[in-house]
Amino acid sequence: MQRSNAIEVVGLSKRYVIGRHKASSITEAISNTFAGRKRKTSAETNEIWPLKDISFTVPQGQTLGIVGRNGAGKSTLLKILSRITTPTEGYSRTYGRVGSLLEVGTGFSRELTGRENVYLNGTILGMKRQEITRQFDDIVAFANVERFIDTPLKRYSSGMQMRLAFSVAAHLAADILIIDEVLAVGDDEFQKRCMAKMGEIEKSGRTILLVSHNMAAVRQLCSRSIFLSEGSIIDDGPTPKVLDTYLDASGGKSQIQRPRKDQPFTLTEAKMNDAGENETVKAGESFTLALTGYLRDATTQCMVSAYLLTNDGTHVFDEFTPESVMPNPMTPGEYTFSFTVPGVLAPGTYRLGYWVQIVDQSWDVWEDDILVFEVSTSQRPADGRILDLRSRWTVEKAGAS
Repeated sequence: MQRSNAIEVVGLSKRYVIGRHKASSITEAISNTFAGRKRKTSAETNEIWPLKDISFTVPQGQTLGIVGRNGAGKSTLLKILSRITTPTEGYSRTYGRVGSLLEVGTGFSRELTGRENVYLNGTILGMKRQEITRQFDDIVAFANVERFIDTPLKRYSSGMQMRLAFSVAAHLAADILIIDEVLAVGDDEFQKRCMAKMGEIEKSGRTILLVSHNMAAVRQLCSRSIFLSEGSIIDDGPTPKVLDTYLDASGGKSQIQRPRKDQPFTLTEAKMNDAGENETVKAGESFTLALTGYLRDATTQCMVSAYLLTNDGTHVFDEFTPESVMPNPMTPGEYTFSFTVPGVLAPGTYRLGYWVQIVDQSWDVWEDDILVFEVSTSQRPADGRILDLRSRWTVEKAGAS
C-alpha cells in the first residue's frame, strides 16, 4: 500500500519587494488607501523571488534532504512550511504536528527558563502536560543541560540553546520534523547523537526535512534529496545522484561577500598559498590556507575555525585559531587567519569551510564551500584514502645481526 503524503507543495513562490514607494503627503496616503490603489514606481519593480514555482511531495516517514548554496531559497521554503511566513503564489500542506528547528532561539523565549521553554514548546504542539512530563528527563539528558535547566535561556550559549531546541523537537510528538543546519552546532559527540536520533525518528514513521551543507550527513540520513538554486528545483531524486549534480554545479565555490552592516563578521576572501581559488598542490607538499574577513564590532570573545571536507562531504579535520595568537580585545577592522596544512592529504578534491562564533554577542556563522582545491596524483594512484601519511617502515628478522 502506497504511503500517504506528509507534505505537499504546489506551485510555491515567494516574492519580496525592495524599496516601496512612500506617499509624499498625508493626503496622498489617505487617497491611495481609500482608492485601493498602490502607485507603481521604478523602485517597486526591484523584486526578489527566493522561490519560483516549485512543487514536490514528501511521503510519510521519508527523510528528505534539501541542498543548495546560500541564497538558494532553502530557509524561505522551511519558513513557509513552518507557517512562519506565507507564500506569494501557490500553497503548501502539512499533515500532522510540525516541529521546526530553524535557527538558534526559534520558538523559545529568552526570558523563560529551559524548563519553562520545554513545556511551552510541547503546549504549542498540542501536547498535554503529562505527555511532556513523561519525556522531560530524556529531553534534558540528551541536551546535556541538567545543571542549567532552571536558568533563563538568555544565559545559555548558542550551542546550549541549539542542543535543547533539537532535543525538544526530536523527543516531543511532532509528526514532521523540519531541521535547518542543526548538525553544524555542537561537538562531534553531540552531532553523532543527533544523527542516531534522526535515524530512530525515521524508523518510527515520522517525516524529516533536513537542510544542511554537510554533504556526508545528507548522504547518510536522506534517501532522497532536492537541489535548490536561485529559488528553483534543479534536481530531485536519489541522494547520491542529486549531490553529484549539486557538487558539479557549485564547482566547490561560494560567493565571497562584501562586508555587511547587518552581521558582526563577513568573510571577504579565501586563498590558498596566496594564489586564490582552484589551485593545485602536489601530494606530499604542505600548503597554506588563509581566510580574510571584516569584523564590525569590538569583541573579547571571538572563535574562528576552518575545516576541510572531501568532495563528497566527508569531514577530514578542523582547526581552531589558538587563543595565543588572537588579539584581545579585537577591534573593528579586517583580519586574516592563516594556517598551514601538512603534506598528508591523499590525491583528490577538497573543500574548505569555516566557522566564526562571537560569543559575547551570541552570534555565529558557518559555510562549507568557500574554496576548492586539488591534491594532484603522486607516485601512488588515488585509492579512496583521505590521508597519505607515508609512514616509514622497517623490517627486522629476529636474531639477525
